[in-house]
Order: sequence, then structure tokens, then C-alpha cells
Amino acid sequence: MRFDFNLYSALLLPSFIQGLLFSALLFFRSKHSGLSDRLLAFLLLINTVKVASWMLGFAGWYDSHDGLTSFMFYFPFNNLPWAGPLLYFYFLSVTNRDFKLNKKHWKHFVLPFIWALLILFKFLFDFGLYYPFEVTVDTQYGCKGPLAELDKTDWAMAIGFLSFYYYLFLTLKAFRAYKLYVRSNFSATDGIQFNWLRNLLYMVSIGIIIFFLFSLVGFIARVTYKMDWYAYLAQGAIIYYLSIEGYYMQSRQLQKLHFEEDAPIEAMHVEERDRCDIGRLEAKINNPD
Repeated sequence: MRFDFNLYSALLLPSFIQGLLFSALLFFRSKHSGLSDRLLAFLLLINTVKVASWMLGFAGWYDSHDGLTSFMFYFPFNNLPWAGPLLYFYFLSVTNRDFKLNKKHWKHFVLPFIWALLILFKFLFDFGLYYPFEVTVDTQYGCKGPLAELDKTDWAMAIGFLSFYYYLFLTLKAFRAYKLYVRSNFSATDGIQFNWLRNLLYMVSIGIIIFFLFSLVGFIARVTYKMDWYAYLAQGAIIYYLSIEGYYMQSRQLQKLHFEEDAPIEAMHVEERDRCDIGRLEAKINNPD
């Protein structure tokens, strides 16, 4: 299979392999560890697939003018509408060991499923009605149909960005409530403040913001596709962080957490509140002054 090694493709390849490897590790571990690892695996995977689009492009797949080129147009590389809900529910699952997806949560996946159907529709429509595709003079090969870039239009990208920022807002709102929950229910908070969760929000947000800025510049002024490569290189660095930190986060820290976003602080678990009171009492005994 064709893969042209050059500076652009080679620098993206390690992060692609890293993302695939840790997505698989998290998914298989989730059989025992639960929902949070599974959600993180999918969140990591959609970021990895996005990097793959530029890596394979620079590896020559767009220029091969054969089935590989058609693959580049019809494989779902862009899954931005999935990123927001996955991030939101990962946060809820990692801060509540009893959290489960149920019927009330499925409304959050309406847009992602519509997005998946849109990609499936363009594939079935083009291959069903227009394949074999019209041969161009330059390539002597038909690579795509009329709907090949339907999910890459400005309006489609705008919907994806708006969806992500909406769920980022929900996640940040839940994170603020979570910090109140921790302070109200635990005396020793060092192990459960979860700098990892804060950094996760920062890193994923930075990655999406970078793509948004590059898309905005591309909309306003004509830039080369090589300029966009830097956004994918930054995304590769984020994949390294998400995969390593997410996988090695200590799961035992989660066992005491029962955070519920909509529950008032006063209604949190009595067991945890008692533990908090005992911790304060011990601190007073050890430090009477």
C-alpha cells in the first residue's frame, strides 16, 4: 500500500500509531474498568482519525488517483459533532463511579447520529448513482461523486464547532459544580481535585480552537494546505498527552466519587460528608493550635 515518507507524513505517523494503540488499550481495559475508559477510547480515536486524514494526504493518497483517493473523500475523518458529547459524558463518568448512559442521555447523540447518517448517505448516493465516477482529463480516473465533500462545507464545519463549544460549556459548568462537591464532601482533596480533568478540558479545547482558527483564516484568506498541517501536528501532540495521562490515571481515586451534576451539594452522600467531618476532627487533634 502506498505511503510516501516525507517530513509532513513522517511527523504525523507516530501520533497516529500512539492514538490507535492507546484507543485499543483503553477499549479492552473498559471491559473491567467501565464506561469512562470506553468513552475516552472513542474520544481519543476520533482525534487520531482526524490526524490520519492529513497524514495520508501527505503520504500521497490524494494524488494516487485510484481507490485510495476515493477512500480519502468518503472515509469519515471529520467527526467533530461526536467530540462534545464524548467529552461531556467522559467527565460525568469519571467523577461518578455509578454513572450510566440511559434514555435521557440519548438526546445528546441526535446530532452525532445525524452526522453519521449524512456521511453514509453521501457514500451510498455517490456510489449508487454515479459510480464509476466521471473520468477527468488530468487524472484519467474518476475519484469522487457530487456529494464527496458534503461534510466539509462551511455550514457543516460551523455546526460541528458550535456543537463542541456548547458541550464544552456544559462540561465546564459541571466541572465548577464538581469542585464545590469535592470541597463540601471531602477533607483531603489532593487526590480527587483531578488536575487531569482540568488539563483534559484545556487540551481538547486548545485542539479544537486551533482547528477553528485555521478554518477561519482559510475562510477569510487563501492559504495553502501545508499551513493547515501545523494544526494537525499540534493535534498529534495533544493525542500523546490524552493517551498517556488518560491511560495511567489512577482508577482507585474514582472509587469514592459519586458526583451528580444536578444534585444539590446538601444532598450528596452522607458517608462522604461524615468522612469529611472525621478528617477535620483529626486535623484539629493533630494541630490543636
